[in-house]
Amino acid sequence: MAQTTKYTLSEALQKIMTEKPFDKITVSDIAGACNVNRMTFYYHFKDITSLVDWILEGYTDRMYREDSVPEDWQDAYLNFFNVLLDNKDFILSVYNSATCHDQVEKHLYDVTYKMLYTYIDRESEGMQVRDSDKAFISSFYKYAFAGFGLDWIRGGMEAEPKDLVSRLNVLIYGDFKRALYKYRYDQPVASVVRSHNSTAY
Repeated sequence: MAQTTKYTLSEALQKIMTEKPFDKITVSDIAGACNVNRMTFYYHFKDITSLVDWILEGYTDRMYREDSVPEDWQDAYLNFFNVLLDNKDFILSVYNSATCHDQVEKHLYDVTYKMLYTYIDRESEGMQVRDSDKAFISSFYKYAFAGFGLDWIRGGMEAEPKDLVSRLNVLIYGDFKRALYKYRYDQPVASVVRSHNSTAY
């Protein structure tokens, strides 16, 4: 029942957003659209921001599910774009709002990190690389991947996702493997690279 009510409230918010600017929407608007009182809303969500978080979590779950990971990162990243595109009006409205702009960014950074770590971990098979180093590589690349997504949103989601993914694939092809090779501690080359880098400054 609780989940059903949450879905009802989220659907009400998204419907109202087609009729009213996001920053002008109130809890009373949402509750009234569902024929419930304000206390029912507050029983499930702290405020409208937390409702938006709940909706975004649902989107990010569809962008990347650990129980059904695509074979290639390109497919996972394309799914990332397609989920955003399927919910274009909501994403643009929330991202361009004064109150929830940062939430969209946080969710996109979080999901791209999880996605990248999975594929970097796969690429590390047969290498001895510390988990902390794999996490560092994933954090480095998440800024590029999420940044492309955010630029795409700022541009009104006009560019074709397949083209973006294809161009990025050409640019970074093989980079995950090369980065991992530099951090592996079962090969002498790792210590050589680290030694060189540590004396370069």
